[in-house]
Amino acid sequence: MASFKVISTETTPPAHGTPSPWSEGTYDWAIADVDAVGCARLDDGQAFLNSLGFATVYDHPPATRVRLCVSADQTARVGFYREVKRWAIVRLIEFVGFPTLNENDLRKLLVDRGARAASYLRLHAPGLDTEVEAGNGTVITHDVIAQLPIHAAEYLASLGKQKRQQLPRYWRKLEREFEGRVRMEFVARSDVDVAEVNRLVAFNQQRMGSLGKGNFTDQESRKQQRREPLTLQKGLLGKLMIQDRMVGGTFNYLHRDEAFLIVIAHDPAWEKHNLGHLALWRTVEHCIGLRVRRYHFFWGRKRYKNDLGGVDHAISEFIVSRNPSLLPLWKARRTIMRNWPRAIGWVKRKLTRSTLTNDAHED
Repeated sequence: MASFKVISTETTPPAHGTPSPWSEGTYDWAIADVDAVGCARLDDGQAFLNSLGFATVYDHPPATRVRLCVSADQTARVGFYREVKRWAIVRLIEFVGFPTLNENDLRKLLVDRGARAASYLRLHAPGLDTEVEAGNGTVITHDVIAQLPIHAAEYLASLGKQKRQQLPRYWRKLEREFEGRVRMEFVARSDVDVAEVNRLVAFNQQRMGSLGKGNFTDQESRKQQRREPLTLQKGLLGKLMIQDRMVGGTFNYLHRDEAFLIVIAHDPAWEKHNLGHLALWRTVEHCIGLRVRRYHFFWGRKRYKNDLGGVDHAISEFIVSRNPSLLPLWKARRTIMRNWPRAIGWVKRKLTRSTLTNDAHED
């Protein structure tokens, strides 16, 4: 492994852009100190899930620092992170997204920043859930990814028999019912209206509320509003229009030759028409036309994602620590943080059902 010349972790990036090409060494900067030229260079070649936009706009709270390690062959490893304190004394590092730093980079970072532990995520090849759990990682969710062909017809042909028959049939049925006044409209980047994205959010949350899963329209709408800078840079909004009214659609991010599904929704009043799946099918076809080669259905395993060609990829969290005794405490905290919202939701649903049952008995 190439040795690194360590540059002070408090070094401020050059006022007129970062070095070009990168010099061999280790750099650690506050993101707020990096100018536009430096930000563009940090983003160069990075996957969306390790991009500056993902780390500072998509995720919340945002990353505040960046670690850059450059080897002699000019290979650059990048990670965006935030520092937090627990119990008012223990400094911890949380990476946002999926850093390309290796474990040696991470251990050196702990020393340089005086931190006790760092957490980071990894995206794995399909079928590695068991191997990850057997190691030091903890599977926390899945990204369901479809490899896309060159032509839309090939995509439909690659699906299972049922989907191959259903999707075109449902679309033709809609066209007959509404005399051809059915279409998908796509707008991208600066043409995306966040208010229309939030209409989809409202559709989705109304449907969740009707299923007893809670309605968080305001919370989710604020999230999309906060992400507006990223939306205007990378957004793709697909609107399913019937008689000039948006009744469903998808919202996605485009990054190089990949697309990422953020919202899929339809008006609950149109539940029987399978609008969500139709909008998603047409969105994938549109992305193929844009030369997208990987479509991320994103977080969580769902049957419809697999039915539309997605393959489950485990996402795991790893922890590196200067003190092994901290690892059980960190893992316990993470488990509580992940499961607490689910527990609260479960209790609320139980209470709601109990109240409805009691009211019915009183009637």
